Amino acid sequence: MGLFETLDKFDKFIRRSSRLDWIIKPINPKRFNETLGHWRKISRNGDFDAVNGSHDRLIENYEQLRNSEINLPELLPNVQMLLNDADIRTSFRKYAKHMDTKLLHSERLGLIFNNTVRRIPENHILELVKTMSRSEVVEIAAGIDESALTDVKNLVGGAFHGLAKRCPVQAKEEFMFAVDPMAYFRACMIAGGPGAQSGTYKEMLSELETPEALRFMK
Repeated sequence: MGLFETLDKFDKFIRRSSRLDWIIKPINPKRFNETLGHWRKISRNGDFDAVNGSHDRLIENYEQLRNSEINLPELLPNVQMLLNDADIRTSFRKYAKHMDTKLLHSERLGLIFNNTVRRIPENHILELVKTMSRSEVVEIAAGIDESALTDVKNLVGGAFHGLAKRCPVQAKEEFMFAVDPMAYFRACMIAGGPGAQSGTYKEMLSELETPEALRFMK
């Protein structure tokens, strides 16, 4: 077993077990509570395997996307699978308040969105945003501040702009009405600043002349 694997196993043991707390906690109680306190709560609730396992799956999935190991036709099913994963849903429902700095789930999910959105085939764009708009996990992620880790919502805001630009003309109106009410989309637009907002809405509204689109512009 290599050094990395040994350290990883020890790290997971410390997160899972409280056996060494009597040694670790007195050294720096504040630091202990910041780094391990939430894991003790997760373990007491019986959710350690769900939260730790979903964290590992999100990291692995992000690495696969980053290395282009997931084929283009599989990008949409991959996102749907993650958003419907029972352990990921448990993590967001019960422990979202720990995801700003202590749990990496939300940040990693945002990076997965970013890598997916930039590569997804045009004919899957509309179904992707509809999937995100229906997801409880995405709705919860909208209210999580990951800025201490990565400016991920700014990245995803830029990716949404790319989606709006690449979305087929015949699907743009549905696209617009799917993303505009989405709390996560709005959070990403705010993170991206006025330029991201104006540019994205310009792309969404381009080439649309239906009464609904005109009312939307007003």
